[in-house]
Amino acid sequence: VVGEDFRLRYLANFRTEDGHFVRSRAELIIDNWLIDIDKPHEYERQIPDETMICDFYLPDHDLYIEFWGGGTQDYETRKRDKLSLYKRLGLKLVSPSNSDIEQLEYRLKQKLRSFGVRV
Repeated sequence: VVGEDFRLRYLANFRTEDGHFVRSRAELIIDNWLIDIDKPHEYERQIPDETMICDFYLPDHDLYIEFWGGGTQDYETRKRDKLSLYKRLGLKLVSPSNSDIEQLEYRLKQKLRSFGVRV
């Protein structure tokens, strides 16, 4: 399965307020913020009919959230492939970055609102 190597290299060691185990401090912050604003979400949901897994999915809005932390060339290749997949499938995607985490309330709220999500 695509992504298995990634899952083994980056263990989910951060526990969120709703009990999810996530792979980074940024994902922890995003997950806890989604809890705080009462948005039902799934962590690491498989993209329908694909082998790739998203970071977060908001089922009430059919909206995906991918946090891009960046780093290695492998990561950037994976990012490019995932962005291409989202575009090809016509899926709604919000992509917070490292700089958004510092002002998550404002920036992610703005990005979600652009898709009609009430926050």
